[in-house]
Amino acid sequence: ILAREHALLPRLAAQLADSGLFETAPKKARSHMRAGSISAESTHTAIRFEVNRVLRALADVDAPVVLLKGAAYILANLPPARGRFVGDLDFMVPRDRIDEVEEVLIREGWAAAEMDEYDQRYYREWAHEIPPLQHPERETPLDVHHTIVPLTSRVRPDAAALFAASVPLDDSRLRVLAPADMVLHSTVHLFNDDVGKPLRDLLDLDDLLLHFGPRPGFWDDLVARARLHGLGRPLYHMLRQRQRLLGRSVPPEVEMAAAAWAPGPVLNFVMDR
Repeated sequence: ILAREHALLPRLAAQLADSGLFETAPKKARSHMRAGSISAESTHTAIRFEVNRVLRALADVDAPVVLLKGAAYILANLPPARGRFVGDLDFMVPRDRIDEVEEVLIREGWAAAEMDEYDQRYYREWAHEIPPLQHPERETPLDVHHTIVPLTSRVRPDAAALFAASVPLDDSRLRVLAPADMVLHSTVHLFNDDVGKPLRDLLDLDDLLLHFGPRPGFWDDLVARARLHGLGRPLYHMLRQRQRLLGRSVPPEVEMAAAAWAPGPVLNFVMDR
C-alpha cells in the first residue's frame, strides 16, 4: 500500500528482483508489483514517442531542448529511470524562444489546457513555464519551461548558466542539465513544490548522487552551482534528510559547506518533522 501511494511499486519490484527475493513475496504482492512495472514501462514508451514527436515538430526552430526530471532520466539512461512512473514530458527552452515554441506546437496539433484569464496571466507573467499542452490523440501532458523555479520564488537560478552547462545526448537536438544542476533541480522540486511524491523524489536524488558522486570534481561543482543559483538552503535540507532517512553520508568538506546554509535549530526540527 505504501509503495503504491508513493509510486514505488516498480522500484520495489526491481530491488527485490536484484536481491533474488521477488519470488519470495506473497503472490498478491507480486501481482501488484508486476502490474506496476508494466504500467511504468508503458509511460517510458509514451515519453520516448512524445519526445520524438516534439523534435519533429520543432525541427525548424533554432532553440535547445533541455529535458527535465523523468524524461531526462529516461532519455539519458540514468538510474532513477528504472521503475519510475513518468506522467509528463517536461523540457526547457530559452525564455526568448518559448512563445515561438508554443506557437509551433499548437500549430502541429498540441492544445493548451483550458483555464481562465487569471490563470493564463499567472503562467505568462509569474510561472516558470507556459500553460500545459496536450496532444488530443496521445494525451501525454507537455510542460514547457524556461527556468526551473517560478518567477515568484525567493530564489532565482541562473537560467543562462543552466543552458550553457547542459549536456548533449546521443541525439544532438536533445540536452539534459549538467549533473550538479540536475541534482539541484530535483532538490528544489522536492522542497519547493507542494505536489509530487516526496519519498520517490528523495530516492531519485539518492540514485543521482550515488551515480554522479564518484565522478572527479562532482561534489565541488555541486556546492559551487548551489551557490551560483542561490539554492544552498534546499541543498542543505536534501543532504540532511538523505542522511536521516537513508543513512547516506557525503564528503566532510561538502557537509561543512552545506552547513553554512543551515537554518536555526527550530526550523531544522520543523523540517525534520
